Amino acid sequence: MIDEIGRAPWPESVTAYFARAKKERGGVNPYWPRAAMLLAASFYNVTSPSAASRTDGTGQRLPERITDTGLDTGFKEQLARFPVSPEEKTPDVLTWLLEFPDIWRQMKLMDSFGRLWAKYRLVMAARARHFHQATRDIIESFTNLTGVTQQSLPRVCVIPNPLQAPQVADFVSKDGLVYIIVAEPRPSSIIHELLHDVFEPGIQAAKDRVVQFSHLLMPVYGKMVKMQYAWDRSPDSWLRVFEENFMRAASIWIEHAAGMAVGISNEAVAVARAHAQALSHAKDGFLYVPAMATLFFEEWQGLDEIGVFIDKALEACDRLK
Repeated sequence: MIDEIGRAPWPESVTAYFARAKKERGGVNPYWPRAAMLLAASFYNVTSPSAASRTDGTGQRLPERITDTGLDTGFKEQLARFPVSPEEKTPDVLTWLLEFPDIWRQMKLMDSFGRLWAKYRLVMAARARHFHQATRDIIESFTNLTGVTQQSLPRVCVIPNPLQAPQVADFVSKDGLVYIIVAEPRPSSIIHELLHDVFEPGIQAAKDRVVQFSHLLMPVYGKMVKMQYAWDRSPDSWLRVFEENFMRAASIWIEHAAGMAVGISNEAVAVARAHAQALSHAKDGFLYVPAMATLFFEEWQGLDEIGVFIDKALEACDRLK
């Protein structure tokens, strides 16, 4: 299907628009962060009840255009929170993103669009049941291990997108719902994106303490810039690196501790596998994942104690010097 989409006679204005999602210079992923920003923009360009409103029966038609209204303000606020360098969020980039509704309308006018869209929806529908069950199982493991109740979790909608790479996961938080877009319902991907939403308030509350350990950015700075998790030596850059190490460690812990909980593996096997996975992350530049993952297995006491846990994690990372 990717080949069919590529062969379609798209207008030059459409291909030129999407070409801007790829940066001429950058790190390992030239489509980050613009493709993720564009994905977020697309969620503000709907003409039918959103998935969030349909679930509780309060369908509400939203404007097709992104205009200078509260809707536009909401998107700008989301863009401002993107954990990237301010240089990635310039007025030119915002203007480009706000042009998406016009590009979408041009695409829908094409004769081939309806056929491609119908085929894509069939592929997605065939995967929906599998995704739904997998997501329920993953969330159950998540709540059992973290102590977070399902009632306190955001509503989650996992969207199958067979056109993206299996290792890529994107998420958009809007209208009280977290949309997770993945090619396959891999536990690690879904847990990782869900953790960002669940742990972010605790990390923000501990921001001043995390910033006190900004010197920990230096040993990993080069690789983190290349991996696009750091952009300078500022506290905000270190906070982003710390958060990503924290989420990766927590994802490893949940994935392998879940196997222990259901009897798939014993504690020794689960811990050994988790440690091997954490070391793999460390080789990629996420140096603090092994220490944090060990701490999750040994010290996690629940979300109410996340501040104390973050303090222990920082001290454990500092001892690696």
